[in-house]
Amino acid sequence: MKESIISFLFHYVVRFGYKILWWPIPCGLDNIKELPADGAILAGNHFSHYDPITVGIYPARFPHFMAKRELFTGKFGWFFKIIDLIPVDRSKHDSGLDGAKEHLEKGHLVVLFPEGTTKWKQPNQLLPFKLGAVRLAALTGRPIIPFAVVGKPKLFHYGCAKVVFGQPIWISSKRELLDENERVRKAVAELMEELGCNNVQLIPGAPAHNPSKEPPLGLAKINKTSPL
Repeated sequence: MKESIISFLFHYVVRFGYKILWWPIPCGLDNIKELPADGAILAGNHFSHYDPITVGIYPARFPHFMAKRELFTGKFGWFFKIIDLIPVDRSKHDSGLDGAKEHLEKGHLVVLFPEGTTKWKQPNQLLPFKLGAVRLAALTGRPIIPFAVVGKPKLFHYGCAKVVFGQPIWISSKRELLDENERVRKAVAELMEELGCNNVQLIPGAPAHNPSKEPPLGLAKINKTSPL
């Protein structure tokens, strides 16, 4: 479970500074206090672009995020490579799974946002989940730790963002992965409600092929008369 020195420093420096300056409220920390030494998968909703930091500062070990490949081609691409993010081509099926599986086999933590985007939805809506998290769990035997994030952090404003971690979910390769995927999504919805997000709406249907560029069909039907 060796980490690069830069990843280690980034984790602890950012953790300290973020807690001091943005004051997010964490809940359910007992569920990530003693994560399996051979790795675990963290999966939850995607509320804002701050979510990776809000989620990532609480596990004791450095979390490795699955991130869109566009981040690696920008001017800060070198930085994302150094901290060992896992690139994902969102236009390709199962992209990034091999890299995530490799990290899990090394005993690392892998973090996914199965909605694939922060776009299209209202704060109380949860988009259909892509199957990456449950596929990884079924392939590797590692548990999924569901989480939920509500709110966007604001400098020197206590509690504008909240995060909660749920109890581990073990995925059986003998069960239908679509059902397992929905079980994880419902667990995330319950955690969102635990943080005060009322009447969480599970958007029906399959996820969009590329969620950052197109909304899922189920959302388009629901918002047909009142577009976002």
